[in-house]
Formats: sequence, structure tokens, C-alpha cells
Amino acid sequence: MKVLGFTLAVLLMAVPAVAQDSLSGTWNSGLGGMKLTFDSTMETYTMELQNQTSYQGDYTVSGQSVTFENAFGSQMCPGVKGIYNFNVLANSVEFLVIEDQCTARRDQLRGTWTNAGLL
Repeated sequence: MKVLGFTLAVLLMAVPAVAQDSLSGTWNSGLGGMKLTFDSTMETYTMELQNQTSYQGDYTVSGQSVTFENAFGSQMCPGVKGIYNFNVLANSVEFLVIEDQCTARRDQLRGTWTNAGLL
């Protein structure tokens, strides 16, 4: 039993510290063809409409909450943070605004987003 416990401890130490978050990947909106991509390695996101970048910046996930911060070079709301709760169900996600002064981003995150990798 001690050998099994030691082996398990060694295996757990070998797991990378950075885990992929549940938002990682590309999501498609049912409202107007928006695409939202989360890169969990770099902790960046990009929102596109018809292959044109609307927003890009950093994001952080804490539990079921995500904070978006648009890059200063972003076309919309540069440097503005937005905080949302999110709920991932099977192959979809929905965002509930907690606080966001960027009206355009708030409007575009409405509705259900479908995981593009699971279509």
C-alpha cells in the first residue's frame, strides 16, 4: 500500500501546474456569426465577426467567473475589463454579466455559444 501511495504522489507531482480551463478552445455564437477563441496557454482571447477581429486581450478564470481585459490596441473598449459568470454545459457556454462598461462586448456575449471543436 505504501508503494501505491508513493507512486501516486510521484505521478501527481509530474502533472503540469497550468491546467487547461473549461473555456479553452473556439466557441461560435448563435447571434450573428461571432467566434470567440480562448488560448489557455497564453491566457488570451480573440472575438471575431466574419474573420475580422473585434476584440482581443487577456482573460483570467477563477472558478465559474471570467475576467476579460481588452488589449489597448483593440478596436473596441481598449483597456476595459469585464467580469462575467459562465456556465459550461456539454458543448455550450453562456455568460452572465457581473460588471462590464463595454456595452458592445456585453451585447455580443449574450446568448449561447457552441464549442466549435464539438460540432
